[in-house]
Amino acid sequence: MNSALDSALSILQGAFSSIVGAPLHEELDYHISKTSPNDRPTRKRDLQAAIADVDETVNSVRAIHDVVTVMLNTLRKKRAAFYHALQSPVHSLPNELLQRIFSELLQEAEGSDIVVALTHVCSSWRSAALGSGRLWEHVKVRTASSLLELVAHSAPHPFSLDLELPLGMSRGLSGSPMIYLLPKDAERLKSLSLGDSSILRRVGFPDSVILFNLQTLRLDAGLSLDFNPIPPLPSTLHSISKLMIHDWDRPRYVMNNSPWPQLTSIYFENSSVTSVARVLDRMAAPCLTNLFFAKMTDGFWTGFFNIMREPPRSIRSMSIIDSNHFIDAFATNFLLLPNLTSLTLVRLADETGCHWETLVSVKSTRAWMQAMT
Repeated sequence: MNSALDSALSILQGAFSSIVGAPLHEELDYHISKTSPNDRPTRKRDLQAAIADVDETVNSVRAIHDVVTVMLNTLRKKRAAFYHALQSPVHSLPNELLQRIFSELLQEAEGSDIVVALTHVCSSWRSAALGSGRLWEHVKVRTASSLLELVAHSAPHPFSLDLELPLGMSRGLSGSPMIYLLPKDAERLKSLSLGDSSILRRVGFPDSVILFNLQTLRLDAGLSLDFNPIPPLPSTLHSISKLMIHDWDRPRYVMNNSPWPQLTSIYFENSSVTSVARVLDRMAAPCLTNLFFAKMTDGFWTGFFNIMREPPRSIRSMSIIDSNHFIDAFATNFLLLPNLTSLTLVRLADETGCHWETLVSVKSTRAWMQAMT
């Protein structure tokens, strides 16, 4: 009898030794030793004592069994939950399909915000989203923490960064300007957009940030706070070929005579005539050949040609989008741009309210004016 009990307890001990833990394991060893004396009892009193020991051991083992049963039920429920989660669409979608979904979302205006939010669903979604090169074509950042996180995850993709910050919210961790939070090795940055460019007037671009491959710089909302000129550009930004200026309304917002050796195009939108004229007058950009104007206010063009008596003579192409009264002003001032060879007009309204929908390419401004007359 004792040998059978010894065998049963040994099996029970071995089956649950990894579950019950050290204290219960030691307790089983103790009960086995009590129920397996070397000298088998022969007298009635000894037999009764042995039976009592066995009953006590059975009760103890049952208590252990109850604990183990509860543990097993908990483990079964956890396993079932994990299994169902594994079978859910969140985890069952293949990476190819996830990347296609993310690519479709990124075509929307707020697509990058949605995709970045979806990276928090699970690790597989995070890997698929952050591993998509398309995500990094235009990433919007509104907080310092997300800036550091996204830049850290962007490797090895070239990326375009949009610091889309409300006025007065351009500072990040420890009160430092957001632009100073860019990593020193951000050479993969191809495009940078600053939603509150007034920070440049206060602190300028940090020399510590290496941006040798930056090609496009966009400055928005340059109408706030002080009127100090932008400090000279560091040599790390001399690779910029496209400058985009939006909503510059203060005429005293000017730029120092910084060298822009690779700059070929400037895009102005909804900016004052004085601001535009001062930008073109102050920058040294020998390769500047293309100008784009969009949504300029009424009277802009008359004022533009009056102020800019010496526009950059290197300009070869101009695109005018949704701006009024350009043709009349240009007709009397086209000789100020002797090298202009291409003129694009889109959605222009004349004084009668008629709209032009045209694309014009000419060999010279004189030939274009002759064709117009």
